[in-house]
Amino acid sequence: MTLAVGFDPSFIDIIVEAKNKEGEFLDKLPVPGNHNRTASILQRPGGNGVNVSIELEKLKIPNTLVSSMSNYFVLMLNKLKLKYTELSPILTKDQNQTVAINWLEGDNQYNSVVSSLGKPEFSKDVYDLWVGSPIKMYLNWGLNPKSPEWIASLYLASNGYKYQEIFDELDVIKLALNAESTNSGLVLIEPSNFDFHRDEQALFNLLRKLLKDTNSYLLYNEFEESYFNENLKGLSYNKLLHTAKDVQIDTPSESITVEVPKLKQPGINFTGAGDSFLAGIISSKLKDNSPQLTKYSIVKGIEAAQNHILGI
Repeated sequence: MTLAVGFDPSFIDIIVEAKNKEGEFLDKLPVPGNHNRTASILQRPGGNGVNVSIELEKLKIPNTLVSSMSNYFVLMLNKLKLKYTELSPILTKDQNQTVAINWLEGDNQYNSVVSSLGKPEFSKDVYDLWVGSPIKMYLNWGLNPKSPEWIASLYLASNGYKYQEIFDELDVIKLALNAESTNSGLVLIEPSNFDFHRDEQALFNLLRKLLKDTNSYLLYNEFEESYFNENLKGLSYNKLLHTAKDVQIDTPSESITVEVPKLKQPGINFTGAGDSFLAGIISSKLKDNSPQLTKYSIVKGIEAAQNHILGI
């Protein structure tokens, strides 16, 4: 089985490093109205799925990257000379962009969304790659304007529906909400906060449906914790909270906490650290037939995230 990752929008990341004249990250952002000199402004291919794929590339794990991409974005990826990553682009005319400001506390991101993934983009090739992947990942729901129909289509494909059945269905969201779960593999859901999405309620309905499966995990950080806890109140499900201090897995049957070791030197790259964490978890599960996350999974995730932050 071929590991396929992404299935979410891609972004050209423009990363601004906010540093002082000594080259150290600022502990607070400058007041408005000032000109600020920075050590560098970087431009690179990004997006959650793209970042996960590039991290898997570093770990020498073969994978197929499925994402919306412009021709220019494909060229950017080809310049990286990826050895373990095969591209399966969903070609778009325009390209999403992200501006990220890196400073001592982490990063602030601003996203421009000009393309989306929905049922028209759900091709037979996308279907085959999704069904054939041993681990399923649902990423970045808020930045895809057509997320509900896209997530519903992926869910139906995971649970025994043929491509033509999904293609012919007029209301894939309703069908997904009423579908019987048959997927037995690990499912990692990292939707990020989507309170600004026009279909927020539809997305929470789908999220509740996905989390009813005992092999599904919701991943979020400390800034998203209250958002998901409030909106998923009363639901028993598997959750993974990752912070700078520790990582916690809570399921109906057990709780696991792993402290995050302190970095031995200052971090240089915070943008994409969460995606590197996810890639580390994936690497720990590829030779493990169990659909449950373990302490070892967390340790490998932390290791990958810290290597990314340190530029290793």
